[in-house]
Amino acid sequence: MDGADALTVQWVGSIRLNVANLGRAVHFYRAGLGFTLEHAHARTANLSLGGEQLILVEAPSGAAPYPPQPAANDPWFQHFAVRVSDMDAAYQLLVEQKPIPISISGPQQLPPSSGSVIAYKFRDPDGHPLELSFKPGQASPAPSASPFEAIDHSAFAVTDLEESLAFWVGLLGFKETARVLNQGPTQWRLDGIEGALVDIVVLHACGGGPHVELLHYRHPISSRSARRFGPEDIPATRVQLRATSEVISSTALALWEVRSETAEGRLILVDPDNHLVEMLKGAVAVHD
Repeated sequence: MDGADALTVQWVGSIRLNVANLGRAVHFYRAGLGFTLEHAHARTANLSLGGEQLILVEAPSGAAPYPPQPAANDPWFQHFAVRVSDMDAAYQLLVEQKPIPISISGPQQLPPSSGSVIAYKFRDPDGHPLELSFKPGQASPAPSASPFEAIDHSAFAVTDLEESLAFWVGLLGFKETARVLNQGPTQWRLDGIEGALVDIVVLHACGGGPHVELLHYRHPISSRSARRFGPEDIPATRVQLRATSEVISSTALALWEVRSETAEGRLILVDPDNHLVEMLKGAVAVHD
């Protein structure tokens, strides 16, 4: 690809979720995950946590829900993690909101190869997968402070790791900063999948902020095929990005076999597994 056609993502601007009931979703994220409501309109609410933004949009009637019997290795799986300063306190506040568990037996401590991170995966009332993440060695918060700190990262299940790296690194300009292979009982319990063996590739934008993780399950491989959801369907989570480049050519999109569409006047790129990536308005335009 010509360098002029490549993007360099400066930062992950926000995460957008479609929800069935806006009031219910706002309550869950405020009471269970410490988000602050910044402002709300008829069908949209903007929340923040640690300077990071979450946008909740009430989906129209008839929007597709999450498919039944969801699993962490589904090809459409995409979650975001909230970094916490006190896992016990955060977990207690969360469980009061009755999240749908993904992890088995509560928070799990991963091995040293994964930084000994303590994590817990769950779903919100609409089925969106989420995670609490605590890194040992962090300073303890003041007694009155919230244990919820910020959005730490967003993670995508991918079926072909090299193809996904071509999209995230080759086209969008993310930098690979770490790669680990997670396995064993704690990973199984974290994902709710016995025998889980997963490559985790960590990617950072040049300007910092929440990072991206690619989750490539070597075992078990999902029997489900990648599914294309419409922009207003409940599973159609969008990570919103801002890039330093102002344009990307349609030739470049074709070269990398990247599909694009528009919604509300914004460019949405579709990754190899049909995850939606939205370029913030005015950041990127397509030219011939």
